[in-house]
Amino acid sequence: MKNLTFKAFLFLITILFVTPQIANTQCTGDSWDFNEDDFAAGNISATEAGNMGPIMTDMIDLNMDGTMDVMNTYEAIVFNPNANGTCDDGDFNIQASWGGASLPLPGPSSGSDFGGSTSDDCICEQGIIVMTVDMINGFNSDVANFEFEASSQNGSSEGYEYGFGFVTAATDATGNPITGLNTAAAVTAAISSYCNAEYLAGTTMSQHALSTALGAFTTQADDLNATTNNCATSSQSGEDTVSGSGPNSGLSTGVSGLNSTDLITQVTYIYGLSTAPGTDCDLDGDNGVGTNPSGSFAGISGCFAAPCGYSYDVATDEVCGEFTIDITNIVGTGAADPITMEAYDIIINGNSVLTGVTGNQQLSIAGSPAFVADGVSTYSIVLQLTSDATCQSAPLNITAPAGTRPNVPTFIPNNPTTSN
Repeated sequence: MKNLTFKAFLFLITILFVTPQIANTQCTGDSWDFNEDDFAAGNISATEAGNMGPIMTDMIDLNMDGTMDVMNTYEAIVFNPNANGTCDDGDFNIQASWGGASLPLPGPSSGSDFGGSTSDDCICEQGIIVMTVDMINGFNSDVANFEFEASSQNGSSEGYEYGFGFVTAATDATGNPITGLNTAAAVTAAISSYCNAEYLAGTTMSQHALSTALGAFTTQADDLNATTNNCATSSQSGEDTVSGSGPNSGLSTGVSGLNSTDLITQVTYIYGLSTAPGTDCDLDGDNGVGTNPSGSFAGISGCFAAPCGYSYDVATDEVCGEFTIDITNIVGTGAADPITMEAYDIIINGNSVLTGVTGNQQLSIAGSPAFVADGVSTYSIVLQLTSDATCQSAPLNITAPAGTRPNVPTFIPNNPTTSN
């Protein structure tokens, strides 16, 4: 007799039971939310002297299962396409803080999470904070329940203060990656070419920088705010812009272009400050935009549905050249939980050999015809939720044991004797 044991692990296919709505549907998994104060304290800033980052926060466990779920990454960048000795004076800056830390100085001295400062700086100079939110270790949110919130993103400013966001990584409900999303690198590169002509044309930063609406936030906080200068009538040699506020400064939004059951695993949000509303009337290299706005990241909420799948052990029990496949230690996750009597099927080499099984008792399966212990044939074992074929374990492949023959004794022939 030979006993061989194998182990199967989870095949993580997420099953979501949601209705096809845009946002705020009922969460049938784990509802979660967080904001920047949930991380350890830190800050970042960039000036004309140089950029900073990327800086990663610590990781946090949102559903208290012992596995880390979310991490943020911050980068501070200044674009100065018209730098010269006069305007490149070092006082432009962009900054962010998290975990209760203050914004770095110099800049807005407030309790906000983002801020910037500019005064008589170069034409079309701008700074951005790139905040990337990564959902790690299999964590996610379905599109239907994802919501991003921010405050004071498009408030009173003589410069162009803006904020906009987009999904940078996602899968469909069965785990296939979604292609064609915006990337942070491409969007950041496009931002650098935004200037006074785009502002005068009424083009928002998200319209300028995003190459597709797929995964873009449904609402963006980047409407034009400041009134542009008039060289003939404005003060400061005609270069003074007028402070103004744009709509959607208090942002609460989902995403567009994705299915409600798609799974978001990474989003990027960009906060920026630009001198694009102003022009250089006296041709001294700078413009009269002077402002120091600030804004905050208010948090993200979502819904994580536990993965659906199975783990189990497989052993072969061989007797007299035949064997059974024994399945033990069956554990289901998500919708596939045999302990709660959810039915599942046993599939061997593509054929259902047991259907509608419940519980997690040992299963001993004899082939029909019998499994032959030839030491060569292979068998692929899969556990699959009866009610949904997309919820199944990864195939566990085993090789038949080499069979033994029964121990037959040898007898001495009974030779007759001859008597005389």
